[in-house]
Amino acid sequence: MVIRILCLLCLLSVTSASQPASPVIKVFDEADQNSDEFLDHEEFQLALNVFDKNSDGKMTLAEFVEGWLTIDQFGSEEEAKSIFLKSDSNDDSLLTKDDLGPLFERFDTNEDEKISLNEFLTTFHQLAFP
Repeated sequence: MVIRILCLLCLLSVTSASQPASPVIKVFDEADQNSDEFLDHEEFQLALNVFDKNSDGKMTLAEFVEGWLTIDQFGSEEEAKSIFLKSDSNDDSLLTKDDLGPLFERFDTNEDEKISLNEFLTTFHQLAFP
């Protein structure tokens, strides 16, 4: 619980007015299937599936932006575009399983093969803002 409060305070200090903390934490919590306060590779994919509106395993920029904008005012269109473009590791204009490995590594800043809430919040912020 203390970790969540510290992470929330961290996010509140770095997030824009257009990106409230609660939707990001909600996505993390829903993906954390075993409630251990970390996301493994499989749970990380669940977090990203929130934006895969047609559940086909690949997201276009338009699909990602639509999902981003409809999730509890997650953030701005510019933030969504920034995140998508920085996450598309092979520049094929899609977010797919091929992008998950490099993206997981980007979120897993301490390289322990799991993503904490703090890593999740911090990396989302870094991806959203140039």
